[in-house]
Amino acid sequence: KGFDVTAVDNNPQAVQNVNELARIEGLDVRAVEYDLNAANLQDHFDYIVATVVFMFLYPRFVPQVIADMQAHTNPGGYNLIVSAMNTDDYPCPMPFSFTFKENELRDYYQGWELAEYREEPGNMHATDEAGNPIRLKFVTMLAKKPE
Repeated sequence: KGFDVTAVDNNPQAVQNVNELARIEGLDVRAVEYDLNAANLQDHFDYIVATVVFMFLYPRFVPQVIADMQAHTNPGGYNLIVSAMNTDDYPCPMPFSFTFKENELRDYYQGWELAEYREEPGNMHATDEAGNPIRLKFVTMLAKKPE
């Protein structure tokens, strides 16, 4: 559809899979290996998507990762983040390395327009020992950078 798409993943096999799918589908997608913990994006983007990745980051790097995403978002561009939370009403049962606390992500995006911001329960694809989907709270945020 004319978009310039860059996909990143820390897993070389995932990068290879995306590149192969792009080749098969005839899509102009560039997939590269990148450790998000490095907080060292090299390009600027109109739209950065980080869905279900923050919970695998080292907690000490999260502030720098968010700052790097923000710095590499073009004015008027967007950041979309979906991530697990750990709250009093929904303690996270998963051993994720990082989870957001209530309003934590909102606080990082002060000064940005929050097109959408929700903190609500949801189901994981993973199931518990009884076969039921694991339920926890997720934050979903779409934020627009000021122009």
